Amino acid sequence: MSEWPSHLLASGVLVWDESGQLLLVQTHNRSSLILPGGLVEADESPAVAAHREVLEEVGLDVSIGRLLVVQYLDGEDERPSSVQFVFDSRPVPLTSALRLQVEEIASAHWLEPDEAVAAHGVRGRTRLIAALAARAGETVSFLDSTRTR
Repeated sequence: MSEWPSHLLASGVLVWDESGQLLLVQTHNRSSLILPGGLVEADESPAVAAHREVLEEVGLDVSIGRLLVVQYLDGEDERPSSVQFVFDSRPVPLTSALRLQVEEIASAHWLEPDEAVAAHGVRGRTRLIAALAARAGETVSFLDSTRTR
């Protein structure tokens, strides 16, 4: 019996506060910031994973909105190829308290969108830019790393 091809699936979320700032997190294994989110588990939809990961990582029970971006990324070093999803969310109240998952999240930062782009890790920066553009234009973007070679 042949094996089915596989990719990792991961979901990230644009988490907003009521003032229009975007939440980025720093994990213990990264020096740059990323969107809250993580791997999709077996038999879990990308949207459900997005909600679960935000709740686990920062303690916010966000309302997941529409899909903004899907990105295929080639494998790199020890990482397998992946399909990345980015979802929007409804803004959370300014009074929302963050509860960081201390085993995984080193810090969390509310930033203006342009500051978030500048602070985001290089590997996902294009995805964040596309997500912000898709949100503003009410579209969905597909990014394919194989088309940039």
